[in-house]
Amino acid sequence: MPRLRLIHGREWAESYLTISDEFLSEPERELRAIIQSPASSLGLGAIKPLTELWLDESACMDSTPGLHSPAWRPVSLAASVKLAGQVIASQLSLPCL
Repeated sequence: MPRLRLIHGREWAESYLTISDEFLSEPERELRAIIQSPASSLGLGAIKPLTELWLDESACMDSTPGLHSPAWRPVSLAASVKLAGQVIASQLSLPCL
């Protein structure tokens, strides 16, 4: 599995979201894409669970693509689908008013 720069701490998380694409490998770009939008609306506390969700999905791959392969996109799609399912499930479990 390619080595990823994982997110450690609040300041590093904020800077990670602003690193230029030219300095990131393809899996790092995909990981950032899956955490960037939800983290901006849910806060930086969402970064760790979103990262874990993406890493769990990447572990389910049959084979690991290279660092510069666009084949990492399915990992992000699977993580997005799982995240959407979790959000929907949490909304359905709320009591009706």
